[in-house]
Amino acid sequence: PIFLQPSPVLIITVVVIILTAILTVLPRSFTNRRFERNTLKLLLPVFVLYLLLLSLLFPFSPFDNWHAMFGFTERITDRSSQSLYSRVEYLAAFTVLGYLIAEWRGRLELPLRQDFPRLFLIAAGFALVLEFLSGFQSERGASFVRLILAVAGALFGGTIYHMARAHIRFLLGR
Repeated sequence: PIFLQPSPVLIITVVVIILTAILTVLPRSFTNRRFERNTLKLLLPVFVLYLLLLSLLFPFSPFDNWHAMFGFTERITDRSSQSLYSRVEYLAAFTVLGYLIAEWRGRLELPLRQDFPRLFLIAAGFALVLEFLSGFQSERGASFVRLILAVAGALFGGTIYHMARAHIRFLLGR
């Protein structure tokens, strides 16, 4: 499907593929074989920027006085699939954020019940900040339902990480 895109997208895609191939082939010496923390240090700022842009620049609405609502929108008849896509993307992004938060603390080998409160506080704090900031958008506004779904998505992502780690430990016989 990428070949059906306009040429600038195709050029950027080919450049990224070539750079990735070059970086993969280059020899490296590793003193520490644990790479998760270093990868997350590079990934988290980019991912946080993505969440900020997803929350504040979509749908490119101007800023106004702060307002909030209980649901997703003030219009009851808003059922378009276009509005659904942004909600699903927001939920998926917070699911990935929850996974990354759990992965950050993964080497501590904490069980889910001990890691759950910290995961909840970080996800709820970040979602609250984003909802507060999106409350200044004239068309979107802050949403209580979006806040709950974002936190639930992050908790789900953290749970997925813990379940995957437990399964790998089971397979290794630990």
